Amino acid sequence: MSYNWKRRTRPVKEIIGNVAVITKTVHFNYKYALELMQVKTDIEYSFPYFVRTVAHEIAHCLLLDYEPKYSNSDNQHSEQHAMLTKNLELYLWTLPEIQELANLQDQSNYLPK
Repeated sequence: MSYNWKRRTRPVKEIIGNVAVITKTVHFNYKYALELMQVKTDIEYSFPYFVRTVAHEIAHCLLLDYEPKYSNSDNQHSEQHAMLTKNLELYLWTLPEIQELANLQDQSNYLPK
């Protein structure tokens, strides 16, 4: 959980022998958890935005796996990142867990884009 960020991904690189292992920690703002518990905060923390944010951060993690210098790049939100985020978001909406959570949310205040 994060109180200062909407979301962020923190990569850590460790060298084990001759192998570089990159682990990633994704932090989400606590307001997403409040929204999941039906405590209204702000539309930008609603469930569809949470799904979009998860997709956004997974895209960062995947791109980092294939290009370790990506985390230090000024181009972290490239066209490739945008395309991957959109595809991941579409995929996440097909998952039964996401659909079940969506069904539990108050849908009167928002619609997924």
